[in-house]
Amino acid sequence: MIMPSSSMSLFNPIAKAQSCDTAPGNLRNGPAGARSTGPRVTNLQNSLIELGFDPGPVDGIFGGRTEAAVKLFQQSKALAADGIVGPLTQAALCAALSSTPPPTPPSPPAPPTPKNESSETGVGQLVGDSEFVNAEESKEGLLAEVTEDKEPDNRGIPDVPAFEKAKDQANSQTPSPEVIART
Repeated sequence: MIMPSSSMSLFNPIAKAQSCDTAPGNLRNGPAGARSTGPRVTNLQNSLIELGFDPGPVDGIFGGRTEAAVKLFQQSKALAADGIVGPLTQAALCAALSSTPPPTPPSPPAPPTPKNESSETGVGQLVGDSEFVNAEESKEGLLAEVTEDKEPDNRGIPDVPAFEKAKDQANSQTPSPEVIART
């Protein structure tokens, strides 16, 4: 199964950084006692995870899932997909690992927003039959005065009674007299 390396941490939360394996000798699956095991296989498994191939658990044992991941990696690099990590596969792994971009460090926190030195830090009025807030900053903090808008501003706001009537008519089973007159 090919999966992005970011998903691999879900399967292998202890995956560690890998290095390019240049040691001589092949790594392969096989019957117990003949299959490869140890730190080189652990490094291979971590390398496959880094490159987006799922070798199963990182356990240092070259089992069936590691072999399947090696075959998929070999296919992706146009190599003979035999599941054996020999010199050509090792070279392709090293090349792929060196071209993998390093993880992006976290961004530093944003600097704090400077305080507005003006005495009016927030003065606003909402449209319509609403309240607005006059606010100013003092040494003790933000002072606010809430007042009621005496003259509603209905710009862009539909005629509420007409809207309610239309809604009721649309939801009723009986057509309005205007609809009956048109038919």
